[in-house]
Parts: sequence; structure tokens; C-alpha cells
Amino acid sequence: MRSRLGTALSYSNMMATLALMIALGGTSYAAIRLGKNSVTARNIANGAVTTAKIKNGAVTSAKLAHGAVTAVTVKAVR
Repeated sequence: MRSRLGTALSYSNMMATLALMIALGGTSYAAIRLGKNSVTARNIANGAVTTAKIKNGAVTSAKLAHGAVTAVTVKAVR
């Protein structure tokens, strides 16, 4: 058993395992530390969200705050 385990543990295997642990650890940390709806308008740069980046049906009138979009703001965007 020991001789079989010794051949499987190589430098490249150990580095690949370490890299995988680091990658998954960072993702797990972000998932745990950042709560739901933690990204606010303050965190988004101007012009970062464009029409092309928004999936069809993602923004509906039910999801918008009352008075958030008016005829004046829609006309300004066009």
C-alpha cells in the first residue's frame, strides 16, 4: 500500500491539489462573507451595466421602485 501511495504523490500532483484548494477556498470565503444582495448601486461603476449585459426579462416593473423610471429618464437613455 505504501509503495502505491508513494508513486501517486508527485510534486505536480501536490501543486495541483494545493492550487485547487486555494481556488475553492477563495470562492467559499466570498460566498460565506458576502450576503445576499450585497452589491449595491454604490459598488457599480457608471456605465458598467448596459442594455446588452441585461438578460431579457431580468428587469420588470414589479422589480423597480415606484417612480424609479419615468418618461423623462427613458427618453434621456434613448
